[in-house]
Amino acid sequence: GADAMLAAKKAEAAAKLYEHMMKRNTMSFGSISASGDFSNDNCIFDIDVDLKFELHLDLGILGDIDISLPRVHFELHIDLSFIIQLVENAFKLLWKAITNAFNRIF
Repeated sequence: GADAMLAAKKAEAAAKLYEHMMKRNTMSFGSISASGDFSNDNCIFDIDVDLKFELHLDLGILGDIDISLPRVHFELHIDLSFIIQLVENAFKLLWKAITNAFNRIF
């Protein structure tokens, strides 16, 4: 009802303020791209992560803020069968801990 309308109006005002602030300013985080190769009843995911945080704000008479962190780049190659094995082993360990705790109580 009324609370939702008020929240929507405040969100719209915040969006307009952000848009106005960012007209002369930039912020970026880098990129992430991924692909998957499905073959032999398995899937191998290749994930390329390129992190580069930059923030440039023009605050008018207050000055500027310029933040540029060093680039971090890495690639991940994840085999779906390995993930399944990892999850199965995690649940086996969790179940063992639960049954051990249950056995100690009773």
